[in-house]
Formats: sequence, C-alpha cells, structure tokens
Amino acid sequence: MILLSMVTLVVATALRLSIESWERGAKEGEDIQVLVAIPGLMEKQLRSLVKNDPFDQSPSKKLLPFYGHSRGLSFFTSYAPQGSPGQGLMRVTYIFNEEEKTLYMFEQVITTEKDLAEGLDPLSDRGAKSSEPISIVPGITEFSLTYSDNKTQGQKGPSVLEDSWKPDPPTLPTGLGVRLGIGADSKERSRDWFFNIRSSVL
Repeated sequence: MILLSMVTLVVATALRLSIESWERGAKEGEDIQVLVAIPGLMEKQLRSLVKNDPFDQSPSKKLLPFYGHSRGLSFFTSYAPQGSPGQGLMRVTYIFNEEEKTLYMFEQVITTEKDLAEGLDPLSDRGAKSSEPISIVPGITEFSLTYSDNKTQGQKGPSVLEDSWKPDPPTLPTGLGVRLGIGADSKERSRDWFFNIRSSVL
C-alpha cells in the first residue's frame, strides 16, 4: 500500500507539472499571436487609410479627420478583413483602458454622408459609449502611441514626435509609432512598430 501510494503520488505530481507546463506554453503562444495580430491588422488598415471625404463632390475634397492620443486613435479605412460583414468606408477606433489592461476595438461602417456629419470625437468618453466594440482584448499591459510629422510634407530633417493628433485643421501624421505589451510579471513581452502613413493613403 505504501509503495502504491508513492507511485500514485509521483504520477500525480508529474501529471500536474505537465499540465501546468502545457498551460504556460499555450498562454505564451496566445500572447505571441496577439503581439503579431494587432499590429498586423493596424498595418493593413493604415495601408488602406482614406484621406478624402468620398461624399464631397467639390474639386478640393474635404479631408476626413484623424484622431489620436497616447492611448487610442481613430481613422477611416477601406480595409475589411476577409469575411467581415462591413465593406467599403469604415471608421476604426482603438482605445486602451490602462486600469482594465484591455484594448477595445470599434468599427463603424460609413454608408451615408450623415454618418460623417456627427462631429463626435470617437476617443472621448461619449464617443466610445456611442457604439459597441467589435473586439475586446484583455491582458494588454501597454499600448502607447506616438505620431510623427515633418510639419510640412517634404521637409528634410528629423520628424517631430507628438503624443496626440487633433484634426484641427484636418491633416495626417507622416508616421505612427506603436508600443504593445502583453503578459504579466517576468513573462511580460513588449514590441515596437512604426508605420508610414502619408506615403500610402488613398
């Protein structure tokens, strides 16, 4: 009986350690997927960023607003993931809640000129509560954004870094810096990305 108990204890311990190791590996794999998936989606959306109001028929088309601060951004794009019910012009918004360690992603399909005339800051508390997020990503330890600009397009020299971008007057940053962190304690991972914007707008 003592021998059987010892064997059972050894097997149970080995099984528990194996399960914990598998769970750690699965969680680390999920973290890596998130670190790659979110910037990958942002890159595709920014490549298809729409600069001008498609409903404006005047020769000098009105510019669409680009909102940004250190914990969120909002812009218009024509990119829709394969299989997405929304197609055409869309406003996408990312908002990071630091206290909840959660990244919220919103998507608004623009079908009429009235959708653009709301004049509501999508990064404000009121703007964020006006729609439901299409995706909620918990476990985000850091999501910080910076915006670069040469002030005048084509100007030589280093870009000026800003921690916010206001659409008054409407204009686009030349680049977007993203720092994304995920995980906890010693397992925390973070990476940096930089996306060129003005060179690829529609």
